[in-house]
Amino acid sequence: MKIEQVIDYALPCMNSEKALKDVHKHMTDGNFDGATAAALNAAGHIQWMLFTILKMKEAHDSNSLRQCTNEIP
Repeated sequence: MKIEQVIDYALPCMNSEKALKDVHKHMTDGNFDGATAAALNAAGHIQWMLFTILKMKEAHDSNSLRQCTNEIP
């Protein structure tokens, strides 16, 4: 049985959205420490999302190259 690794960009994207909403809530409450912590949390999720996007691009480019190589007579 072939097992494929799934690279998920959506979860860190949704988590960063939630963290950014938390930043806004903390800012409207005047809680600057909470806003700072939530912003750092969002930055971490965004960094993970960028990593997954790059991995997906590498896999896509690798598959495209493999398909082109297979088509050469």
